[in-house]
Amino acid sequence: MKLHRLSKVNIKKKSAVCAVCGPVFLWIDPKGNRRPKCSISYDLYLARQRVKGEIARRKVPRKFCRVSKVDRKALTGICSKCGPVPVKPRQFGEYFTCINSWNKTRSLACTSSGCGLTRDAAVDFVNRVGECQNPGCRRTLRGPGNRADQGHVDHDHDTGTVRGVLCSSCNHALGMAKDSIKVLAGLVTYLKNPPGYRTEP
Repeated sequence: MKLHRLSKVNIKKKSAVCAVCGPVFLWIDPKGNRRPKCSISYDLYLARQRVKGEIARRKVPRKFCRVSKVDRKALTGICSKCGPVPVKPRQFGEYFTCINSWNKTRSLACTSSGCGLTRDAAVDFVNRVGECQNPGCRRTLRGPGNRADQGHVDHDHDTGTVRGVLCSSCNHALGMAKDSIKVLAGLVTYLKNPPGYRTEP
């Protein structure tokens, strides 16, 4: 690999002599964080990076549709595939996505949760059950597309065995407790007899 070493550097005129390219213009970082470089070698580097990015985008298709002309108050926009559609805010309202792609990707992906079922099988299972199988909850499940009330196929992370269908809240509670019966039983005891705030040590 040939090194584009610079000599006779003139920052004011933005010129130098490159060991590979000969007399060249300098690329100078606007922020001043990086040293000047041969403009030809830097252009080649940027071109290679663009090609790498395009190849990566072809290998991994976009998860969500592109949305433009978003009305933040009405939550509507123009999708590159679907046309005018309602939009869903993401990352605390910084980005928006087409509601159709949200329902197809984000919500359906949550139902299977790595338990070995296909998306269609997981959705069919959730729809057949219809309610959270936690006896203390029994929330009605509205299916994929409703983040609070969609069903999650719960499974044992050690064996992969499907245990049933839970609502989002119950499934997240189990996940936070790491399926520990000791932790969950301790929480029940805590709720029945909370220690409260005490001033004495």
